[in-house]
Amino acid sequence: AGRVLREVTGDLVQHIVSSLGADGIDRREIAGKALGELVKKLGDAVLPDVLPFLRAGLGSEDTKRRYGVCIGLQQVFEHAAASQVSDYAGALVPAVQSALCDDEDEVRAAAARAFGTLHRQVGKLALDAVLPSFLELVGQGEEGEGAHRALEGLRSVVRLQPEGLLAYLLPLWTSPPLTPSKVRAIGAVVSVAGAHLQRHLKGLLSFLSLPVGDESHVAHSAACGAVDAMCS
Repeated sequence: AGRVLREVTGDLVQHIVSSLGADGIDRREIAGKALGELVKKLGDAVLPDVLPFLRAGLGSEDTKRRYGVCIGLQQVFEHAAASQVSDYAGALVPAVQSALCDDEDEVRAAAARAFGTLHRQVGKLALDAVLPSFLELVGQGEEGEGAHRALEGLRSVVRLQPEGLLAYLLPLWTSPPLTPSKVRAIGAVVSVAGAHLQRHLKGLLSFLSLPVGDESHVAHSAACGAVDAMCS
């Protein structure tokens, strides 16, 4: 009986996850809610089946499917217990990071909403797990495609939760030394921070005014760009 139940559950999970990439946002939302209910009721019994399908979906060339995966991730975060999210963080965190760096704006926006749900569920643990790696990606340089997508992902999450994320990110990024990756990241988020930036202006300007050596002309150029973004 147990084997039959696992087979039926596996088929159901596969059908629901496939439906996350269906044409029509309504069908995707319905599939997402069905997945959420399944996770809420069965938890550990289905998560090992759900997560590989979601991870595979993020590698699809179909934008609708990747968008649907983000809906599914959001439902998993909303309905799984915090302990389950922690237990499966090894699969969930890379999925969120990948989706936040997607090529398409709509997928990044959906991933940001999923991240917001994760943050509400587990608090600072979500920030510590997901965000620090973005600075490493930004460090690839202005011309790197990974760096560009990482900056866009940062904008997406800060746009949704500016107050809390600025309070977390800026202290990390404004500790000496002044580096190009730190300054590019600052320039990216200040452009979407709005009025929430005001309380951080003094510290930001002090950091961006730090002296840089001749070999750090890239950092200096990036700092000027960040100041321009704050003033625009």
